[in-house]
Amino acid sequence: MNKKRGDGRFSSDIINEVISRGHEVVVLKAVDDGLMGEVVLGRGINIFKSLSKISELLKDCDVIHVIDPYPYGVIAWLVNRNLKKKLIISALGTYAVAPLYRWRTSYLVRQTYKSAHKVVAISKFTKNKIQEKIKLNNLVIINPGIRLDGETPKRIEPSERFIMGVGALKERKGYHIALEAFAKISKEFPDLKYKIVADYDKSYRDILDDIIKENNLKGRVEFFSEISDEELFKLYSSASLFVLTSINTADIHFEGFGIVYLEAARFGLPMIGTFDTGGEDAINNGKNGILVHQNNIEETAGAMRKILSDQGLWKQMSRESIEWSKLNTIEKEVDKILEIYI
Repeated sequence: MNKKRGDGRFSSDIINEVISRGHEVVVLKAVDDGLMGEVVLGRGINIFKSLSKISELLKDCDVIHVIDPYPYGVIAWLVNRNLKKKLIISALGTYAVAPLYRWRTSYLVRQTYKSAHKVVAISKFTKNKIQEKIKLNNLVIINPGIRLDGETPKRIEPSERFIMGVGALKERKGYHIALEAFAKISKEFPDLKYKIVADYDKSYRDILDDIIKENNLKGRVEFFSEISDEELFKLYSSASLFVLTSINTADIHFEGFGIVYLEAARFGLPMIGTFDTGGEDAINNGKNGILVHQNNIEETAGAMRKILSDQGLWKQMSRESIEWSKLNTIEKEVDKILEIYI
């Protein structure tokens, strides 16, 4: 489990919360990440070589809970044909849907989904994307939650004013749209910067660097990667606005939910996201943020301008974000998951 990735953090939070409630958990994983769990999930043909060992490790479990249908959901389906356990599949987004579009994986994924006691989509949008390819009677929605860990973090008076985005440096995160929108308001807010926290991807970074050069934004856009949680939280605490204008790409990649929206909300940040993504569940539109249409630079710039130029609106949305984060906790998420387990 890579806790820096959305799926890794999602899994880790659920596992730790379930354990904290007195349940025993067996964790199976593909790589040794230094965290709890047995490294038995292979790749390619090695997946099938590990089936007997996986079956042995799971034989005393009451529930098998797997993240996404392929490849690990398929493994769970195959071993569960003999074990006859209650199978739960969390459908996190892109990788819950894309295998349904590939002829090599479609049949296996369909059978896996049908065999599950419940398929748990993390958003209405993810549920709808699955239903476009397969009609299921076992499909439910449970939105992810975050761990609040005590009191609401205090805002930090920043040395400079900036907006921020967090997530993988990929086209589907829509940084190129947000960056073009930032360019449009840059002269109105000459002291404003844009800070992007993401891993490094050269091809997409080159696209963003071209936008920065074309709009004379050198020195006003900063990229951060491999930063600590402490450093990330400091950015959340001092930013003026959270922006993640995700888009749905032609290769069936999309934002399944966007737990970073909830993380930003915990720090009282107003935010901007997009319609027709999982962000519709992660943002309370019109209350703690504004949803805009995908690929719409003008609308995104308008939303930025509206929030940044109205201090009263900013304070109202900041308060709403904090309250929204309190409604979307890992404890409430796991309450619903445990109801399915039982």
